[in-house]
Amino acid sequence: MPNEISRLLSTWTSGLSGREALVRVFEQVRDLPYGTIGSRDPLEVVRMRRGTCSGKHLLLAHLYRLMDIDVHDMIALHYYEELPRRVEYPAELAELVTRGGGIPDYHNFIAIYLDDRWVNLDATFDYELRDYVVVNEWDGSADTELSVRAHDIREVKYPLTFKERKLAEFPSHIREQRAEFLDRFSEWLQALRTGKQPTIPREEPK
Repeated sequence: MPNEISRLLSTWTSGLSGREALVRVFEQVRDLPYGTIGSRDPLEVVRMRRGTCSGKHLLLAHLYRLMDIDVHDMIALHYYEELPRRVEYPAELAELVTRGGGIPDYHNFIAIYLDDRWVNLDATFDYELRDYVVVNEWDGSADTELSVRAHDIREVKYPLTFKERKLAEFPSHIREQRAEFLDRFSEWLQALRTGKQPTIPREEPK
């Protein structure tokens, strides 16, 4: 990985050590805005200051490995219809999710080895979205909440290869609807950040 990422790590952790440095790196990656950039390359995430779960967690994993932390790359099957959120999708997203059978996808996150145990970390959504979706604050010790409702969780050695292979197994119309959803989903989240999108509180099932 280019020195650009090593320099970024040095900047983010300057004056910090131990758990404080780990937490700072988590927060810095978390707060890169979630959004599609057409790439899962961690260097592109750094340069674009934006990324989805794959690129952000590949970046986080690489940063922790530079800090001599053992990391597992994790994958979970989920459906965007079931995404934990405090507001309803706007009409066009709700229609697309329904038409796409819930819009399945494979979610990336990581686990790191701390205190003789594996700790799950999910840095998908940035802090500006804390009123709408699962945004994690990490204490440097406990598991964070997953930002999706996981139907299957597994460790994978090569997360991008695994994800690309599993996505290729979806029917072509589902792949197309997934791509359209992600573009519109990213636009909706940006509108929420700027206050340009009216929100409807989501009613939790009783």
